[in-house]
Amino acid sequence: MTEKVVVPRSFKLLDELEKGEKGTGIPHPHTSFISFGLVDSGDMTLSAWNASIIGPQNTILGDKIYSLSVITDQTYPDKPPKVFFKVKINIPCVNQSTGEVCLVFNTCLVFS
Repeated sequence: MTEKVVVPRSFKLLDELEKGEKGTGIPHPHTSFISFGLVDSGDMTLSAWNASIIGPQNTILGDKIYSLSVITDQTYPDKPPKVFFKVKINIPCVNQSTGEVCLVFNTCLVFS
């Protein structure tokens, strides 16, 4: 009988941080359009992250840099992190009051 190997949360986050810092954690063709890292390099809990994305080219969102805040609590990676746009953006999966992104798309309500 095969047992499921559970990777500790901190190992997973350290791996993701290293890939983000080296630019290897983003799948092609998005490599040049997304960056991320810790808010505070001394954060031993690895819970507060900053991210930047460049909108899709040839769209009204393109050629703009969007800043995001990513919070990974103790339930990560079993549950997705909380992600917030730091600037107002009009996308159906983003709460217009808080900037929070709905990451569970099949249960996401369109925020008003």
